[in-house]
Amino acid sequence: MPMVLNSADLVISRSGGSITAEISVVGVPSILVPLPGAPGDHQTKNAESLVREQVAILLPDGECSGERIAKEIASIISGEKKLHGVSGNSSGTRNKRAAKTIAALMIEESK
Repeated sequence: MPMVLNSADLVISRSGGSITAEISVVGVPSILVPLPGAPGDHQTKNAESLVREQVAILLPDGECSGERIAKEIASIISGEKKLHGVSGNSSGTRNKRAAKTIAALMIEESK
């Protein structure tokens, strides 16, 4: 997925924890469609966190259609809805070396 996400100009996806974390690290603009009925509505909360960072648009499943997605893409392309990419707002919260940092800390603490 990292290679795919790094190559993408826009991601359209559900908003589970793994994909939203990957989107945060890569910083690619996104249209997120939370899975209805997800436990605790966590997918909506995940999407909202990226909306606050201005890297995503939240599109409720009930409103998701080909026409609506096309409209959202057009608004992003035209600049009507401005989303930040890698150089935008998300760059302050991402850490591409997080796994290495955590592993090193765990090794150090286990000594």
